[in-house]
Amino acid sequence: MTLHTLRQIGLLLGLGGTGAALGMVIGLPVPLLTGPAILTTAATLAGLRLEFPKRLRDGVFLLAGLAIGATVSQESVQALATWPLAFAILGVAILAMILIGQRMMQRLMGIDRRSGLLASAPGHLSFVIALGEDLGLKTDRIAIVQSIRVLALTLIVPVAARFGGFETGLGLAPVGETIAEMTLVQTGIVAVAALALAPVLRWIGAPAPVLLAGM
Repeated sequence: MTLHTLRQIGLLLGLGGTGAALGMVIGLPVPLLTGPAILTTAATLAGLRLEFPKRLRDGVFLLAGLAIGATVSQESVQALATWPLAFAILGVAILAMILIGQRMMQRLMGIDRRSGLLASAPGHLSFVIALGEDLGLKTDRIAIVQSIRVLALTLIVPVAARFGGFETGLGLAPVGETIAEMTLVQTGIVAVAALALAPVLRWIGAPAPVLLAGM
């Protein structure tokens, strides 16, 4: 690991920790998420050059994939069977949103058809960027649009939850709610299995293989 990479990690952790602390002091909703997001964005817009190391990014993606996969439960599977019409309507609405967004970006931004489709697609940013790179597209516009979307979700959803009467606390879980957690041993076992699966997914061309393996 180079000195430059260590400096970048230290700078990112410093900004993130400061943003989280300020968020808790001024009472931001979900300060551990919104505080770092706001401060690092402001620093970038002010001209500070920030680079997230790829290996560290993959580690974060692995943990994010594990966290996303851990949210799937028997209750969520049963919900699909309980409200099939609601999920069908949701699927149609998402498809319509993607197609309308694609058309608007083609007309307003002059973006090509395939890039517009990826830029308007919901989901994880890394999936979309990886797909764009696999297709040989210029991902700069896609990354900008998707980054704005992710940042907006990060900042708006916690605020909307606060105004909706939900107290989220430091994290995303409502205050006082008990959530079943994997043990550290279980997490370690799944993480090792995901690291073994990631090269296979990368070999078959799956986008964001580390994240997908964790999920």
